[in-house]
Amino acid sequence: MPAPVVRFVGRRQGSSALWRRVGTLAKRATSTDGVIAHGCGAGLWFNAGGGNAGYALGTSEPAVQDVFAQLVKEGQVVYDIGANAGFYTVIAARLVGDSGQVFAFEPLPANLDLIDHNVRLNGFVNVTLLPYAVGRSKDRASFTLGFDNTRGGLTDRHAEPETNGTIEVDVRALDELIADGVVASPDVIKMDIEAAEVEALHGALTTLAERRPALLIEIHGTGADLEPLLVANRYSCQVIESDTSLSQAVWGEYVVAKPL
Repeated sequence: MPAPVVRFVGRRQGSSALWRRVGTLAKRATSTDGVIAHGCGAGLWFNAGGGNAGYALGTSEPAVQDVFAQLVKEGQVVYDIGANAGFYTVIAARLVGDSGQVFAFEPLPANLDLIDHNVRLNGFVNVTLLPYAVGRSKDRASFTLGFDNTRGGLTDRHAEPETNGTIEVDVRALDELIADGVVASPDVIKMDIEAAEVEALHGALTTLAERRPALLIEIHGTGADLEPLLVANRYSCQVIESDTSLSQAVWGEYVVAKPL
């Protein structure tokens, strides 16, 4: 069910109460099971858990969705790191088909429940959930919660001004998980982990060198460190819908990196 659209004409009276009502209606609309109407996820069932309405509608990040769909092929292994409610997880699960695998990494318990729910809604059996943050090595770390229960990030990297406390989470390095046989080696990695992307890639240097996966990464002020790391590992980098270099990418832009 699409989120309600409210148009205001002229001066708003009682705006605080009205906006609270609008927020309640929007949250309710995005907390129900519905069919995605737009984008690469069109036709899939999804529940955004009261979070990003663009996920429920399929309108979130259309250019990123298109690049993701171009990267992911049938039979591949895809990592969705920082999977949130599982929007890209379910899209990947459909794209890779029964012969492929999707591994969704998400340390926030509320999001894990959402991903599990959305995977089950669509009847996918090719998705594995991993309750981990991804970093340089195995560790326990503080994770800062946002007031939206689908948001947050590792405390030493998290920059969101409003927080709702912290929890302890398990951190794992991708190279270690692959070496231990916990996950299969990836063909595509999508990553959105709130400024922890450089640490995560340092924990995957063997995988980058040997498996050569394509990368789709949301940038959170880390482009200046991320660009030399990728170049040193023989990756080409292109910021999506921008002529800027990766080192100058602004918060929230995505880079697609492909092995040379």
